[in-house]
Amino acid sequence: MNTRVFTERSGRRLPSATGHLTIAAGWLSHDSGRPADTRSLYNGALAAARIAYDPGFEGHAFGCVSLLAEATGRPREVISAAQGAQTAVKSYGSARMLSLSAMREAGGWALLGDASATDQAIVRAHRLYAKGPSDADPDWLEFYTPAELAGLEALARADLDQHERAAAGAEQAVLRHGDQFAGNRASYQADVAIQRAVRSRSLGAGPWDGWYVIAPVDACHSLHVRREWTVPGR
Repeated sequence: MNTRVFTERSGRRLPSATGHLTIAAGWLSHDSGRPADTRSLYNGALAAARIAYDPGFEGHAFGCVSLLAEATGRPREVISAAQGAQTAVKSYGSARMLSLSAMREAGGWALLGDASATDQAIVRAHRLYAKGPSDADPDWLEFYTPAELAGLEALARADLDQHERAAAGAEQAVLRHGDQFAGNRASYQADVAIQRAVRSRSLGAGPWDGWYVIAPVDACHSLHVRREWTVPGR
């Protein structure tokens, strides 16, 4: 008779697997513009990560909470969730995960208008990224390329009204992204146009900038990105 034994390890893996599915559902919910449902799903994933004693997954869940907080205008929660992610993965062995969490923390400080704290977090993010990849890096982290690093810094610079630096960083992000990660690339192309318009103090900066935003957004399948950047009345 073939008997399967439910071990302690199996007990930890089950909530971890459930939590990963919950995060995937959270992404779909966020993309559909349902922040309350997304928040509930991400908090559920965070609870599952703690039950599973899975630091990498806990860091991922904290990162999702931080992203949602940024999207819904809660900068202090952005910072606390990003710092929670850094605490969770401190000894996990992935400098890239720590770097991403530090960059998300920088975004929260930028939303609060604290340039000094933003700069410190950005410097930390770059220093950690420079340590290179690791076997501990999870598969989902593949989007965090040098292009994404530059783009996230550009967004933080924009929130600090450092429009010159923001435009340059967003341009770098677009050039480095190439054809990968269409949603992220579309957001950064839009940010290039916005920073150029703000920098020149003219929203009629020319038709080229408008096309620069609309073309990639039209090619992107994310409802969240399209809703954020589509020009009303087109």
